[in-house]
Amino acid sequence: MASFLATATTFNWQVGLETDIGGGRENQDDCFVWIKRDDNIIVLCVLDGHGREVGKIASESAKACLFKHLDENYRSLIESPAEFLVNAHGIAHEHIRNSFRAELKRQGFDVITTADGYLMKRKQATDNWSCVHGGTSCSIVALINHDLYIANVGDSTGILCSSFGVLAASDLLYVRDAAVPEEKSRGTLAKNQTHQAVEEAGTSAPGSPIRPAGAAAVHSDTGAVAPETALTAPATTENRNNTLVITAEHSPECPYEYERLLSFRAREGSPTVPALVVVYDSNSSDKTRCAPCFERDSAGKPCVTNKGSYYKNVRKEWASLVSTPPYAQFQDALAFTRSLGDLHLHTYGVTHLPEVQRLDMNAAFQQLHTLRAVKKQQAVASSSSANAATTGESDPATGTAKNETAESGSGLTAEEVADSTLCLVLATDGVWDNWLYEDVNKFVMDASCLGAVGAAADGAKRVTISFMQRNALYAKRNFGSNADNATGIVLYISQDPRMPSL
Repeated sequence: MASFLATATTFNWQVGLETDIGGGRENQDDCFVWIKRDDNIIVLCVLDGHGREVGKIASESAKACLFKHLDENYRSLIESPAEFLVNAHGIAHEHIRNSFRAELKRQGFDVITTADGYLMKRKQATDNWSCVHGGTSCSIVALINHDLYIANVGDSTGILCSSFGVLAASDLLYVRDAAVPEEKSRGTLAKNQTHQAVEEAGTSAPGSPIRPAGAAAVHSDTGAVAPETALTAPATTENRNNTLVITAEHSPECPYEYERLLSFRAREGSPTVPALVVVYDSNSSDKTRCAPCFERDSAGKPCVTNKGSYYKNVRKEWASLVSTPPYAQFQDALAFTRSLGDLHLHTYGVTHLPEVQRLDMNAAFQQLHTLRAVKKQQAVASSSSANAATTGESDPATGTAKNETAESGSGLTAEEVADSTLCLVLATDGVWDNWLYEDVNKFVMDASCLGAVGAAADGAKRVTISFMQRNALYAKRNFGSNADNATGIVLYISQDPRMPSL
């Protein structure tokens, strides 16, 4: 077995990205990868546009704006990653507003900005004004040396994958929520809950994971320095897994978001209910009449009702949405609580401001390093049965028989890649609708995929193409002609300096 440091400031990486139109007439998804190799930075971004008239404009304009912002200001990303990512979302949001206005005017519309900041359009002076609806999700992942920063709005999810159970939710440190005061953020709430549990148990509080000295998180709204917080208790060996969701949840079923929406604006005549209607989707044309996602218990805590009408994905998650209230001048709805654009919904609590989290990749690789010896013992015990198994199933990356060698010649074997590599998958919901998270792990960490990555620098590209082809098959089976646009980025990160790299 090759030996290398359990900690590092730089990694080798491979990346691939693909997009698929699905069953639609227009692909409103977009994505990009931005690399500054000399400074050990790689940035991934996926965007899922929505809105019949402006969805594509939203994702394309955000992509162009973010890429330009990185080119011109990447030093700020190095110096203040969280602040940079928050500001980037704000800049992209405003660029989308301006792009909507410019494109609609080019199409011959009169366009005005209301006092509340949303846009209205009309073709003729005798026409009624109509509201401009649409926007995009935005998920950005930035690997800066050994720190992985994640900032997102919407439901374009990212997961981190390993061949072994080395990942835990407590490894993901909460930096900030730019949309709420610090005392109401997920990080503070989690910290308070931990302290309360400790006091009730009558024990001393364990130390919360924080950033290394000299690298404190700065909150730009107050200028105050605050420690990062783990949202869950420190993990033991027993409750670590091989897959970790790294993006924040902005589903209408999220209690944290429900309370944030209420804090922003309460319903007229109902001070304990958000102005934005939070409901399960159904066939009803009037979304305000759909079943509510929340009811409050006797202590006033919002509780998920689970009264959904249909599942939106193979993980059996209910289809839900937020909708403008019945008294709104324009009716509008969205399947998540944060986005870029969606200017009208922003007046009711949807926000473009992201949540930012951080993961120390050195710590994750240290866990991987620790388990290598265990993995070797397990491999010896199972080798006889594994060698005897012959299924005839094709390898994801190569199409060869499952038990054949995926690659030959120079480079790393699949086993060597598994020993030293983590994989990050960032994708839009057109991908996630068709997969269990653990099945994505099984695909990208399959021996054939790891063999492709270990053999050549284009291995990740080959894996991504194969992964998206498989997703297209699943999408057609699950949704037919209604299959959504789908976009995915696959990034392999390795500690082994021998791994072929970009």
